[in-house]
Amino acid sequence: MDYLLDATNDKLLLRLKNNVGEVITVQSFTLGSETQVQFACTVPPANPTNWKSGGIEDLIWTTCNYPATGMLAGDKGKVLLTITYYATKSGATYLHDVQGEVYSTVK
Repeated sequence: MDYLLDATNDKLLLRLKNNVGEVITVQSFTLGSETQVQFACTVPPANPTNWKSGGIEDLIWTTCNYPATGMLAGDKGKVLLTITYYATKSGATYLHDVQGEVYSTVK
């Protein structure tokens, strides 16, 4: 729904909506980039559990390695995201991945 690539404060902010159609639990978030040095943040947000269908979560990663990836304030940057989740009613045996990207001017 919204995003901010914040190199000035070494943060990545995402506002995501659960469009799966059922309650989910996120097992993990994986970040990446198309640069030689993968985009990473040492402090991830807590994984949403019992995330209601249509529910919105504000997620903040901190201590991100923007300079190492070559993403500098004022430049365009791309962060790749994989979310591994499962339908809460089915359990962790039934994992699914969804992938997306944020391509924006780095602040």
